[in-house]
Amino acid sequence: MLVGWPEEVNGLAEQIDSDFNKEHGTDYKFQLRKGVAEMQRKSSGGGIYFSSVALLLLWAAISASGVASAAKAPSVPVDPCFIPPMLTRSPPTTNGQPVQVQIGILLIDVVEIDDVTESFTADLKVRIRWKDPRLSAIALGHSLENCRFSIEDIWNPDIQPINQRGTVDKGKLQLVVASDGTVSVVTRVFTILSNPLDMHDFPFDTQHLRIQFASMKYNPTEVTFITDEARTGRLEGLSIPGWRLINNFSDDTVAPLQGAVRNHPRFDHLIVIERQSSYYVWKFIVPLCFIVLMASGVFWLNPAGVQTQVSVGTASVFTLIAFLLGLRVVLPRVPYLTRMDELVLAATVLVFLALLEVIITSRLAQKGQTQRAKTIDRYARWMYPLTFVVLLVVSLKL
Repeated sequence: MLVGWPEEVNGLAEQIDSDFNKEHGTDYKFQLRKGVAEMQRKSSGGGIYFSSVALLLLWAAISASGVASAAKAPSVPVDPCFIPPMLTRSPPTTNGQPVQVQIGILLIDVVEIDDVTESFTADLKVRIRWKDPRLSAIALGHSLENCRFSIEDIWNPDIQPINQRGTVDKGKLQLVVASDGTVSVVTRVFTILSNPLDMHDFPFDTQHLRIQFASMKYNPTEVTFITDEARTGRLEGLSIPGWRLINNFSDDTVAPLQGAVRNHPRFDHLIVIERQSSYYVWKFIVPLCFIVLMASGVFWLNPAGVQTQVSVGTASVFTLIAFLLGLRVVLPRVPYLTRMDELVLAATVLVFLALLEVIITSRLAQKGQTQRAKTIDRYARWMYPLTFVVLLVVSLKL
């Protein structure tokens, strides 16, 4: 307070002094008070009001210059794409309801299906959407539509293919946050997936290739999956070598994946394919039939010609063995019999029965029972092919 000065002047000076002190500290205030005290000592009489007004104007000018200089100081820019870390740690559940994650899968290609290892290679375009109200323009005060994020920058359901083999090759990830908080993620996935195959009807089988997705960080009370029908399908003209594509669809009703501690929400995409059996028919089944019919030629030879019959019979057996060695490469390695296995087994039994019949009739001819040997050959000529046709129909379920 300035001694001897009017009360109203002192009040206004103290207010200016307080504001000035906040901006510049006490050094400038000390110098200013010293000057004011000196001018007060030299002033007298009616001139005190004139001096007080002059000093008050000086004080106000200095304070105003300090405020102006503070206003001109550079401010730290605010990142409009900044998301508080706390929003990335927990799912945006509302009223205890799980986050609904929509998944759409576009099947681009099935590159390979391996019957031996029971696996397939798929090329997919995966679209994932969910709503996070915490990222809306209303909640943040500004929109994130023009921002670019990585998947780690925001909360995400952490969806992974659980039946994959090895690593997953992913294309460039596109992530967009709409003004209402809807998050859209699009990425391309190329991976090898394991899938048990039912080979009982091989090579006339139909397979259901299953791609299994799950959220390994959350349970079904936090995250639930819904099929995005509008974004689920396949490319036109998609073809799989050796197979015919029947259908592909998503299944969001499968049971959760059971973990050691808790369950995890699961989502499956199925690809229904049918094997093109014509390759196996012309490359394996028809040649096998010719080998079996070749072995039946011994029934039309004279039982007395033992050497000729034995030559034809053994040639049929050796031809069959060589054929089976080449066939084993394409047959699936499963612990049960397929249709093809049943047919091969039936053909093998018939060829060896034909060789056995040659031995029996030759033995009878050597004992002078040529007529009896011819009677056996006569019955075998019709029974052998008829039996083969029956076994062919039964094994292939024609």
